[in-house]
Amino acid sequence: MDEVVIATSNPVKGVAGIKPSSKHEKSPGTFLNFILMMPLALIILIQAFYFGMSVGNYSTFPVYTIQSYLTLGSLLTLIILMQMIMRSIVYSTVFSFMLVAGILHAWFGDFLTPVSSNFKEIIAIMKSAWSNKDIPYPILMASIITAILGVTVFVNFFISLFTKYLFEVVFGRDWGDGHFTAFITAIIFMLITHFCLYFYSNSVAESERILWVQKSLYSPIEEFCSRIPSAGIFNHDRVWMYDSKGITALNSLNGQLISEKMFGAEILAPYWSAVSRPVVPTKKSLKAYERDLASEIWTCPFNKELASFTPPENESREGLSIPLLIRTDVSEDYIFAMFDFGFWGAISASDGKMLWVKGVDAPTRINRLFLEDYLRNPFICAVKDTVIFSCSGARLVALSAKTGQPLWEYVNPETKVAGKPQKAFLTVNEGKVLATFPSGQLVLFDALKGTKLAQASSVQWKPVTPAYLDKGYASFVSDEGNILKVELDGGKVIISKMIFQSRPILIPIPLNLSKGFIAFKDAIYKVSMEDHEVKEFFSFSKHIFATNPLVDDDFVYAGSQDGWLFCFHKESLKEKWRMRLNGELMEESLRSSEFGILVRTRSGTIYCIKKGFN
Repeated sequence: MDEVVIATSNPVKGVAGIKPSSKHEKSPGTFLNFILMMPLALIILIQAFYFGMSVGNYSTFPVYTIQSYLTLGSLLTLIILMQMIMRSIVYSTVFSFMLVAGILHAWFGDFLTPVSSNFKEIIAIMKSAWSNKDIPYPILMASIITAILGVTVFVNFFISLFTKYLFEVVFGRDWGDGHFTAFITAIIFMLITHFCLYFYSNSVAESERILWVQKSLYSPIEEFCSRIPSAGIFNHDRVWMYDSKGITALNSLNGQLISEKMFGAEILAPYWSAVSRPVVPTKKSLKAYERDLASEIWTCPFNKELASFTPPENESREGLSIPLLIRTDVSEDYIFAMFDFGFWGAISASDGKMLWVKGVDAPTRINRLFLEDYLRNPFICAVKDTVIFSCSGARLVALSAKTGQPLWEYVNPETKVAGKPQKAFLTVNEGKVLATFPSGQLVLFDALKGTKLAQASSVQWKPVTPAYLDKGYASFVSDEGNILKVELDGGKVIISKMIFQSRPILIPIPLNLSKGFIAFKDAIYKVSMEDHEVKEFFSFSKHIFATNPLVDDDFVYAGSQDGWLFCFHKESLKEKWRMRLNGELMEESLRSSEFGILVRTRSGTIYCIKKGFN
């Protein structure tokens, strides 16, 4: 140690002092710490990816479900905590990227390949969407996924940068980087978090009630935001599921894979169909297979009968002979195909013969954005060999399902509602068909003859759901949120009960009025037609009920958007059990079968659930 002379008031005597060091002592460098922590960081990043997969399997974050935002808030809290623990700009940013990538992988599988492929084919996709007056969903989803990953990296980079320098300012420079202890803490913290999610997911899964499950991811990726050609089909001993990749035959008792064929369905079909044999629509033909897919029973090539049709000016002729959708759920004897510009066709379900194709509805191009309405809403029904279509402009057209010959027609005086052509919801019961017009008219016909049997109307009704027809009475939900039961002969209101005051357009109204059940948002109601009462009997806070209540024997089943499935006793209305499924549920998700309750999620995953309470 060098001695330094310090000046004092005494010029004779010096005082020895310590010379201050000229070098500043630094903590281990950020780059060196980055290299040293790399093995531990890799473990944390792998944990983030697998935790993200668990989160993705747990939820698809339905927009209108409050629980989705609570889950997102929990993930954001986790990311911030991990940034505070690791205090590494690079590793913290990559951690959030891997977490989000894990969620996307749980939804889509390999999502990077289709994203890059969609961008490479952007011109072809945009041209096809333009010609069909449709949204380019592949490009839309590729852009959304890219934006999510980009925003995740961008935002977390600046958050991690802020976190790192905040610790340096508050606690000192040595706290600017997370060291060995911090990374070990992060590993333990992620293990605990993953275990908690795993434990909770399994505790609400009620796995003993699941007879079998056949998993399906969102593939192609645009299935996440739009309906793709896919369907679930079943009979007494088989369940078939098909999509744009191929068709699979399953044993209905145990879900065992029997066989599969790899060819793509390309035409929309009902979510569920109970049929004797699987029928798959492609762009070239409609194919029917025997139950194990070993051979084709018949093939119906889509004909060129529309070749003589001249579309309106500036409209393309492309794809005129290809149906937009098929309906296998209207009749056991006939399959109906909807073409563009108002054309419909009938196909024999026994031999696949195209019976007829003719113009039924208005000769305008159908908006692809609303194709799903033709599957969800009852705009077509059949009674014996008579098929009835609800058309634009408040028209009803009845044809012979066998020959296509006109049988009867009706035009409601009010052709429009809110300035747009209206269509009636159709309900069939005991050979009668009830047309429920959104403008407030209810007209009852003899389905075979077209004779008007009864009529009731009110400008205050404005139905937004199909009506339930029973012994001269109709029950429906109005646009003001009232559930109404009215007498068709005279229009006397028997029941008027408000269920909701305002309804966002994407909020479903699940209902089964034939059994007296309706749901809205987080509540389920029982409608007593005899006592003229409507009462709420169950509420599930922060969730949205989505599936139409299904009544099977003595039990009622209802599901929420985010995958919760409930069972109630039909008479006591007491909850018997609840379980959580991995996937988002929709209005048509539930079907009853001989072997169990079938549940199909939005991605196409099929669950078979044990019936009843035991």
